[in-house]
Formats: sequence, C-alpha cells, structure tokens
Amino acid sequence: MKKNYVKIIISIFVNFYAYMNAMENKSAIILADEHYIKHTCMHWTDKSLVAIEPLQGGRGGSRLYAVNFEQGEPCVVRLLVSPSAREKAWQEAEISAMKSADEAQVGPHIFAAYIKDDGCEIGYVVMQKINSIAPQEISWNNAITYTQLGELLKKMHAQPSVIPVDEEALYRRAGILIDDLKKKWQVLGIEGFQKKIEKIKTLFDESKTKLIPHGRTHLMHGDLIGRNLLHDGLRFWAIDWENSRVTANPLFDIALVQDCFVPNEYHTDFMRGYCGQDELPYDQQKTFPIVRILANCYVGMAYARIKPQEFVDLFTLYKKSKIDVVRALHSLIHEGYIGDDKDVATYGTLFFMQGYALLKKI
Repeated sequence: MKKNYVKIIISIFVNFYAYMNAMENKSAIILADEHYIKHTCMHWTDKSLVAIEPLQGGRGGSRLYAVNFEQGEPCVVRLLVSPSAREKAWQEAEISAMKSADEAQVGPHIFAAYIKDDGCEIGYVVMQKINSIAPQEISWNNAITYTQLGELLKKMHAQPSVIPVDEEALYRRAGILIDDLKKKWQVLGIEGFQKKIEKIKTLFDESKTKLIPHGRTHLMHGDLIGRNLLHDGLRFWAIDWENSRVTANPLFDIALVQDCFVPNEYHTDFMRGYCGQDELPYDQQKTFPIVRILANCYVGMAYARIKPQEFVDLFTLYKKSKIDVVRALHSLIHEGYIGDDKDVATYGTLFFMQGYALLKKI
C-alpha cells in the first residue's frame, strides 16, 4: 500500500512539474511572438497599438493573435509556424489562397503578408478580424442560412486560383493517416479496426485513378469544417486556408459543408444556393457519393489520429447505442464545436462513422 502512495505522490509532482514547464514555455513563446508582431508585422499601419491577445485556434500549427488599436477595428495576425507551414512553398500556397478568398469576398481582407526567407523568419498574415457570433446564435432552422452556405461555395469556386495543385496530396496524406492509426492502435493493443481501415484504404486507392486528374482552375478550401466557417450575423466567412491545395475537386468542399452543417431537410436550399437547382448537375452526381466517403473518412482519420483510444471508445459506444450519426454531428456543430480534446474525439468519430456507413452502402 505504501508503495502505491509513493507512486501517486511522485506522479503528482512529475505532472505538476511538466505543467509548470509547459506554462513557462507557453509564456516565453507568447512574449517572443508579441515582440515579432510589434516590430515586424505592423509596417502596414500607423495606428497606435494598444494590446496583443492570444486567440484560440491554430490546432494545425499556426498561432493566432488579436491586435487592438487605440482607434479603428482590431486585426488578427496568423503566424505560420507549423512544420508544414515552415516550408516556403506551403506558405506561398496558403497566402495565395487567402488573397484569392479576399478578392472573392469569401474570406477576411488581407492587410499584409510575408513568406519566410531562407533564414529563420516566421511567415505571417495580417487580416481583418471577423466579429463572428456563437454557433448556437445562428438561425439553423432557417432555409436562408443554408442558401447562404451554398452561395459562399459558389463564389469561392468561381474565383480563379493560381495555387499549384498537388493532385495526389489527398491520397498520399490518407495513406500516412492510415499507417499512423494502425501503429497507434497496435501500441494500444486495439483490435477490430484493421478490416475497416483496409476497406477505406482500398477505396482511396481505387478512387485515385477515377478522380485524378481533375484540373482545378478555381479556389478551393479543403477544410470547411468546425470553426473554419464563421458567421458575423449577416453572412458566412471561410478562414484557415492551409489545406487549400490538398484536393482539386470542388465536390470535396461541398461534401464537407453538407455533411458537417446541412440537415437532410435543407439539402435543396443548400444546392439552390450553390448551383441554382435542387441537386448537383448529373455529371457530378455520379462521383459525389465517392467523394463524400473520402471526405468524411479523411477528416475522421485525421482527428482519430489525435485521440486514437478515445476514438475507439466512442465508436464502440455509438455503435451500441445506435446513435443517429448525422444528427449528432450537426448538433455538435450547431451548438458550438470548441475544438477541445473531447470535441476532437467526438468530431473524428462521427465523421468516420458517417463515411464508413456510406461506404457499406456502395
């Protein structure tokens, strides 16, 4: 019994020490970022700066800050610091997409942007701050809301884009996610998901030859889920464009928005906003079911990799309770997805289950 108490006490001290170190490191990073923002990112304005505040978000690796001035509206600085964002080509693609979104009026206005050089500089984007309302304050039981979502995508996909498209990026990333999940489940001693994941891998491999090349000439987002869509009380805005070159197929955006936000009873309103009719054109209807599966499974696996054990536990729980996955996913978004660990696990599980359920029907 004494040994157990000793272990518990040691564990408490170790965890406390790790927590204090993390807080100290976080404070140091914030101070360094504030200095960089003040002395490097604000050359575009002569306004008097009052305060810099860290913002939530940036799970993909970027760090976000609100910059407040004595007069005028605040702005947001997005520091491109993730491992992928440190690549010059990746920063060029993201900033190009954000500028195109600004021109199409589907994303915040860009005041300044900088692509890192060969030194250790950090790339950044300074943008308009969208004063968004909380998800639960949006009129989700209103057809106009879903027509607006369709119109947002219509404007986005009508905007020319000069981003170089890596046609195989989606399939290459999916393969990495699948291998990573397998390894994590093996380490955790989790069985029973290998067949599911292999079936999805086969679908990705088979779809690759059917859906590539697509030949994109328009602006794509690639990650229109969760908090990447904001609403200011009048209209929707798209933010976080780092995945804009993941896929060239506009159906990917449509699938994510539809399955993340749009209940079945509002599908026609969403489609009317996007293409002016109750459903997609006939030639797109043939491939849309496959793209829906790929989009749902891809997002599900990306979040499952973050919380592999929680994902499996929730999958098992939801399957036993025969949860209405579609309704549960919409409820999570409409009532306020905040991006904490619990939401991430739930989000990934629901997306994966939705994609896998669609897969079993074909």
